[in-house]
Amino acid sequence: MHSLDRLRGICALSVFLTHWLLWNDAGRASPSLASFYQFAGTVYEGISSVAWPRGGQHPAVVCFFVLSGFCVHGGFEKCRLGGGTVDWSDYFKRRFMRIMPVYWVGALLGLIVVLLQRWAPLDHALLQFHSQAGVGEIVARLGGFGGVWPHEIFVGNQTLCTVAVEILIYAGYPLFYIIAGKKWGWWALGLGSVMVYVSSLWWDDFIDPYVVYSSVFVGSLLWFCGAWVARVFYRGGCSISWPWVLGAWVCFALINQLPIHTGGGLLRQALWAVICGLIIYWLVTRERNMGNDSEGPVAKTLRWWGDISYPLYAVHTPIILIVIWIGFERMGPAAVAVQWLVSLALPIFIAQWVHRHIENRFMVRHSKKGTNAKVKVSAEG
Repeated sequence: MHSLDRLRGICALSVFLTHWLLWNDAGRASPSLASFYQFAGTVYEGISSVAWPRGGQHPAVVCFFVLSGFCVHGGFEKCRLGGGTVDWSDYFKRRFMRIMPVYWVGALLGLIVVLLQRWAPLDHALLQFHSQAGVGEIVARLGGFGGVWPHEIFVGNQTLCTVAVEILIYAGYPLFYIIAGKKWGWWALGLGSVMVYVSSLWWDDFIDPYVVYSSVFVGSLLWFCGAWVARVFYRGGCSISWPWVLGAWVCFALINQLPIHTGGGLLRQALWAVICGLIIYWLVTRERNMGNDSEGPVAKTLRWWGDISYPLYAVHTPIILIVIWIGFERMGPAAVAVQWLVSLALPIFIAQWVHRHIENRFMVRHSKKGTNAKVKVSAEG
């Protein structure tokens, strides 16, 4: 659906711009650039206060999990309602082609960051932090099983840790689908997701807290929220008007101002996932009723960002770090401006290239192979 593509584009763009703003140093910038940086920081703080769950993950990352649950399970929900047969072999092939080629591009770019920093190390806290990479971490990253690795993985592209959690969720989805088809399946899945989510409060005594709070323990409830919204939508649930969505968002923003306490970050994050679910439900219901005939330039631009959202998410971190590594030692006011512009434009250019020549190519190649497959319904978002 086009509305979800636009939402996906907003999420990817917000993560990218957040990292671009936080990681580019304004200390040696010209006065005009420093003023821009200060203004952008003020805007960032304002948006964060009403959308970023305090003590939780980036709001766009939470939304990505909810979107994933809606899109993936939505296709299978339609399949079940239509009486179709699920081809799990085709599901795993599609998921692999959709996720892994772009994932490996991001992972290899991250290794370049590590190699550059090892070859000519710079006294730069950000580069030193992100270039941490043991043999085990590298193997876990390239193997795609970072979601079960007991330590936080950097290897030049820490952003891919959330993708590793998604991979783990996709691997376990057939079990989710089977349980969801039982009489009390959805209640069991919901209760199980909440229990696993809350259990992270105890796991951080034994495992790195950064791993726990960005792990499948937390991601499963966010993903369940999206899957539940898909179930309600495709089974003809009630309609929601935008004042309800806005009202729920205002309530979240007020709660988000309260002092953080033990578990408060998890609670805010779960509430934000509910807001994301409401936004998704309102968007898809509106699109179903109104269609895309009135799509304007802004909507088309956001949909373009949605098209490159996954490649942009996967590659922007190492590209920004590489640009910082190249320009750090020559950083005067003019060099800072060049660094900012290059670190802004280059990730977008590379993401577009990866989308066109890698992401689309592997997905189309699999689709062509599947044209003569047996007559089965292979549902997928």
